[in-house]
Amino acid sequence: MNNHTEKEQNVITAYQNAVDKDIEAYVIDVMNGRDVIPLTVGFINEAMNAEINELTGLSVYGNRIVLGPDDVRHILNRHGPQGRADHSMKDISDIARLSYVISNYDSIEWDGGRSKLYRTKDGLNAPQIVLKKRVDGMYYVVEVVSDSKKKRNIVSSIYLKKALN
Repeated sequence: MNNHTEKEQNVITAYQNAVDKDIEAYVIDVMNGRDVIPLTVGFINEAMNAEINELTGLSVYGNRIVLGPDDVRHILNRHGPQGRADHSMKDISDIARLSYVISNYDSIEWDGGRSKLYRTKDGLNAPQIVLKKRVDGMYYVVEVVSDSKKKRNIVSSIYLKKALN
């Protein structure tokens, strides 16, 4: 018997069932060295855009959210089976749950961090926002940065971290 509320158990079950086979195949293709283009894993809806705009001043409504091969390699190198930071993404199925988290995030945060690779239309380094979803005592964290020129937002990293409360 677990000690989860019905709502918590529903989130756990939804998360467990949310493996996106397209993302899973994409990660495997990247791991096998195949040449792939960025994969669309979500879109910025009105509510998410309003939160991002309030935090950063950017309007990104309708932009695609993409996961690229370099981003997958970063995630695996930092958080995969031999990750330098942790091993929270050692199971490819957790990476493949990315779309679920994007569609069902609990919070969006911005700590003032900015990308060194991407710029806003004003020429400033693009803000890097963080989406969080609490699942069974952990936060699934998605770092996203805007690529204004291509009207897309790039997943720069994902990882799991223990919830403190």
